Amino acid sequence: MQTTIVLVEWLATFFLAVEAIKLHNLSALRVRLHQGIKWINPRITFVDKTEKDDSVLLAAYYFGFVLMGALISFFALSWLNWWSAVLTPFFSASTLVKIFLILGGGFLAIQLFAVIGSLLFMLIERVLRILISTLLVVEQNTASGIVGIIGFLLFSVAAAIKLYEH
Repeated sequence: MQTTIVLVEWLATFFLAVEAIKLHNLSALRVRLHQGIKWINPRITFVDKTEKDDSVLLAAYYFGFVLMGALISFFALSWLNWWSAVLTPFFSASTLVKIFLILGGGFLAIQLFAVIGSLLFMLIERVLRILISTLLVVEQNTASGIVGIIGFLLFSVAAAIKLYEH
């Protein structure tokens, strides 16, 4: 319940702060977030008619996905203390099985890292797009005062919940 109150107060503070922010500053924030999406996910157009080899670019993106996935996986395994559960079968296996696990497991791990990394990439891009569309709606409704009224109402709801809780 306390988390709900904090979130409602944070949202109300944001809406009231938007009323105080000049609209061109809010618009500039939205434009910069949009530039961030273009930086994360660039659209590449070739200007001449020759065929370009984009394998280097694809390899760079793939390496980035694998690296992000590996970092997330290692962090998750460390956070959950699952290293011993993952590595114990490896150390107790015979040499032939170890070679098989290294080759096959390494390939599967790289593919799994790439999937996890690409999912994180898509999540970041989706969150940025949602933020941009939310800022656009807030920017369009700020001039009429609706955002300030919503902020005030959210503060009222948070205060009523606090009074009811005590």
